[in-house]
Amino acid sequence: MVRFPILFGALFSLFSFSCSAFAQIPPTPPPPSPTVQSTPTLDTDQDKIPDDQDPDDDNDGVLDAQDPFPKNAKEQKDNDSDGIGDNADEDDDNDKIPDTQDKFPFDAHEKGDMDGDGKGDNEDDDMDGDGIRNDAEILRGTNPKKYDTDGDGVNDGEDSFPLDPAFHLDTDGDGIPNEKDPDDDNDGVPDEIDAFPLDPKEKYDTDGDGIGNFSDPDDDNDGLSDIEELRKGTSSTNPDTDGDGVPDGKDDLPLDPTESKDSDWDGLGDNADPNDHNKGPVIKIAPFSKAYWGELFQIDARESYDPEGEPLQFFWEVLQSNGEVLATYSGDLFPIIFHSIGTYTIRLTVTDDGKESRSQEIKVSVSFSQKNWFFMGGGLLFCIGIGFGGRWAWQNRHEWGKRKRRSI
Repeated sequence: MVRFPILFGALFSLFSFSCSAFAQIPPTPPPPSPTVQSTPTLDTDQDKIPDDQDPDDDNDGVLDAQDPFPKNAKEQKDNDSDGIGDNADEDDDNDKIPDTQDKFPFDAHEKGDMDGDGKGDNEDDDMDGDGIRNDAEILRGTNPKKYDTDGDGVNDGEDSFPLDPAFHLDTDGDGIPNEKDPDDDNDGVPDEIDAFPLDPKEKYDTDGDGIGNFSDPDDDNDGLSDIEELRKGTSSTNPDTDGDGVPDGKDDLPLDPTESKDSDWDGLGDNADPNDHNKGPVIKIAPFSKAYWGELFQIDARESYDPEGEPLQFFWEVLQSNGEVLATYSGDLFPIIFHSIGTYTIRLTVTDDGKESRSQEIKVSVSFSQKNWFFMGGGLLFCIGIGFGGRWAWQNRHEWGKRKRRSI
């Protein structure tokens, strides 16, 4: 009985101490409130406009909406979309060819431009620029990637023998190289005597002026054009036709080897002319109208004159095509009536007191006038009428006789 109270008392004392100790522990203070730090506003280009309000954050002139690198002022494009800006990217089109070696650094389908024509080799139908299409080069055996396949210095397009470095020219296209062809232009004249062996239109150069006779208006360079020489009867390839030492262009009588000067232009050389200074008459025939059958026609030479003032004599001749003289007349105004149609030659010879003469021929065509046709048509109808009337009368008379006989 005595131990129980003691044990109880000890337990009570221990409990009391624990409670008092517990009651003496101070309360735990609440945790401090977290500190809120403000985030600084981003302004990449330092233009005092926040990036979230700035349409061009890096101020490189390209709007952010179009700029694959909106915060990098050194980059604006990325051609191959590899995340590296074109300025920093050493292969912008990602074709494995560095931009420094790529003729088309932004085109992945093109790399080279062999002929430098601005068109990529893949697209260019004549990549070597020799004037022959790539497919044609393959057919003829030349290299479409080589301007001069045989390496003779002549491009394939101009080389007649593009696979033979020894030859390249065949002017006449006969398959024989010019070096072996005796007539390069195939004009029928051997090269050794052909002034223009590579020009089939030209063979000779009579005057050696570098212009072929075919193109040269004065082949012999004598001062007379080829046309003038033809009219005068001189040679267009001989500068001195009569061989008197005076070029045809300076020779008043280029077909007479004994004469070269005709001071008075009377057609008679000074050596044979007793009066070198008589210039002779000047013939002037006035323009004339058409000549008609059966009508008066006049040719007027009254404006002819003599430089020395000498009186003139006029003599007219009408010639047929065979040269036969049909009529003659004297006087400066020639009246004539033609009774046949056709073309006539009329020659006028004018002589001065010094017996110097000049002649001139004209052609006159004679035709029917409307008045002629009218009268001729009326006459023809009259004749036709008489013919039909006579036939009608004969037929009726014949029929009347048959009836009469039948009635008998």
